[in-house]
Amino acid sequence: MIKAAHVLSGFMLLQCVGARSEGLPLRVCVSDQAAAPFTYPDREGLSHRTIRAAASKLQQAVLFEVKPRKRCLAEAQAGQVDALAMAGSTRELTATLAYPMRGDAIDPQRGFGPYQAYLVRYRGATLEWNGQQITGASLPVLYPAGMTAAHEKLQALGVDGNGSFKSAKDMGMLLLNRRAQAIVLREADALAVARDGAMRDQLELMQPAFFSINIYVPFSRNYYEAHREFVEKFWDELGRQQK
Repeated sequence: MIKAAHVLSGFMLLQCVGARSEGLPLRVCVSDQAAAPFTYPDREGLSHRTIRAAASKLQQAVLFEVKPRKRCLAEAQAGQVDALAMAGSTRELTATLAYPMRGDAIDPQRGFGPYQAYLVRYRGATLEWNGQQITGASLPVLYPAGMTAAHEKLQALGVDGNGSFKSAKDMGMLLLNRRAQAIVLREADALAVARDGAMRDQLELMQPAFFSINIYVPFSRNYYEAHREFVEKFWDELGRQQK
């Protein structure tokens, strides 16, 4: 029998499922900014449901903690939380966290699949994106705090970026006020902008996608080393949940 408890206080959402009396709950950090369809700070997303289902198969309790994205990353890297609810396979994170592997490569069959982000610019901006390079950039490209894939992509392209923003709304206002040329938005947010009647005439979504990256539930290295068998079974079950 699965038991669930929900507590929302301030920026924290705690959720316990399938609790095992002999063990501590798996602590999973969730960003306080929505990353549709995977996570939301105030309700369940695909990641919550899939993690809960996989953990319940293994009779493991789960505790979801909502925190700023950068804090989630830092605490997972330091072993202060056990796993992240979702994260891409970026260079920084794969060097510091444990990902599901098959041989020497990360196993996409035990993750959530690909996730895309897009550049959005104001109409008339000189910045151009052709899928290979950005030209005409006179201001840093803005992206959400903790979006390491955007940071690494801009770095590889030799383009200045600014990842100090908590929300897409904050970045969008700077864009509308011409204080930025372009912003990086997750696919769901970018499509919402493209459909928004008030913004559609002022902003445009640039094709092709700025980047596409596979999404996983990575674990802290400390937790993985201490509970290797469980984590491997969890990733196996998570993969089965996607089929």
